[in-house]
Amino acid sequence: MRLHDLPDDILIPILSLCDIDTLFAARLTSRPLRTVIDSYIKTIAPHVARKTFPNIPGLHRVPEKGASLKWLRGLIPAYLSTVALDKDKLRRFPYVNSGFPYGIPCESEAPLARYWRRRVTNGWRVLRCFYLISRDVYSKPIQELEGRPTVMRRVSTGVKATRIWQTVSCPYQACNEHGVRHIFDIRRGSRDHSHSPVYDGCRRGSEGDFIEEVKRRESLVLKKRLEWMATLKQDQLLDYMYVWRLLLWMFRPYRKPDTTLEESVKGRNVEVPRVNWQAELTNVSQGCSWLNWFVLHVGSTPFWQQWYDGPSKSKDKPHVVRDLVWKNWMRRSHHQIELEREYISKFEFAVRKRSLDPQRLKRLNEDLRDDGLGAAKTISLDCIPWEYDQNPIINKPTCDFPWYNVGSWVYMNEDVWMRIGGRQGRIDYITSRGRPDVEESEESDESDEEEGSESGRGPLEKVPYLVYLSVNEEKSLQADPRDLTRYGIVF
Repeated sequence: MRLHDLPDDILIPILSLCDIDTLFAARLTSRPLRTVIDSYIKTIAPHVARKTFPNIPGLHRVPEKGASLKWLRGLIPAYLSTVALDKDKLRRFPYVNSGFPYGIPCESEAPLARYWRRRVTNGWRVLRCFYLISRDVYSKPIQELEGRPTVMRRVSTGVKATRIWQTVSCPYQACNEHGVRHIFDIRRGSRDHSHSPVYDGCRRGSEGDFIEEVKRRESLVLKKRLEWMATLKQDQLLDYMYVWRLLLWMFRPYRKPDTTLEESVKGRNVEVPRVNWQAELTNVSQGCSWLNWFVLHVGSTPFWQQWYDGPSKSKDKPHVVRDLVWKNWMRRSHHQIELEREYISKFEFAVRKRSLDPQRLKRLNEDLRDDGLGAAKTISLDCIPWEYDQNPIINKPTCDFPWYNVGSWVYMNEDVWMRIGGRQGRIDYITSRGRPDVEESEESDESDEEEGSESGRGPLEKVPYLVYLSVNEEKSLQADPRDLTRYGIVF
């Protein structure tokens, strides 16, 4: 007997034991099973939510109209925002003059905490919509996207696909595959482009044809994204920017501390690219990094696969995002990387321009009137203020942190804890390795022991949030004396 042949009163308890991924996969297996799920979704969905996120009560809240497939699917970006805000405490700097770390604990139900989670959740939805545009363009043949080519376009495309045209017209200074010295070089580059992810290994034609087609696809992606962006409100674009301000601190340009090179790549059949990841992360803030293109090209699914810590999660895959970054980078030539970086820079500039406040927008327009070399080409995330994410040296009042208790211990990562707020009216913070024990008074000892217990680590303790892009060790950084690295702690 097949599963969908069972009576409904037996199927409903079985489906209620599934997590979100399993339920949506089961919904695609057969029409009878899909009918059962859709008919009883108000009964099944709350159980699936509790099964998927057993330790996050905030995601169990059913809307007044009742549970639905849309609500259940929306729990994925809600979970991503919960993790991103909770783990944002792992930044290198806390608010050094306030004694509080960044981040919003997932257990907090403060109105301000719920407000920022809702904004970041909407930002993940906007990011996914930008990803779907790229997915649709790259999943179709170029002839279907552009229609039947005219004679002039065929001639133009043929000329631009020649090696001489590619080498002479290459505008990218970082490209090491083109230039005048390569005009008479008949040897192919050191990379094998036959496995490019653009065609899922089905690339045809010469290298010039391939690059020219990538350019045409990126042009279509940019056009469609800008058209859809024009329909969004400024608040929605700001929510998208908030996601990037969180992701900026998620990436690390070194390997995980206290691990060896062998441990970083053990059991993974991936090539390790030689990239200056620190420079790429700096460019993320400017919107001109290849990582900007990568995130919008793969969407939020890799982050869900790495951050989800439910019963169906594979425990041996803590580097899903990193391995995917490496795989996509190694499949590309320098020219293709520079091409993708160019188009994502244009898109991010347009999005950030619309996100600016009137005063900054006025100054930007004045700069853009100059057609010379001084015209602005990128906009930093720092130009888009966010009340939650401010400079670490700003002295913020305690009321801005309703999710933290002054003097309490907060679990950070691994065996690192941080005591926040001030003691005896003095703003300060202390870090500790292992279970924190502060000998002040019996009352203080009792509260510290409770805060430092295993239960105080939070439900997201084992979530592999950080993405370590390199296999090199973390180099000594020029840190502020009040930085966490003062205590020998690097996340």
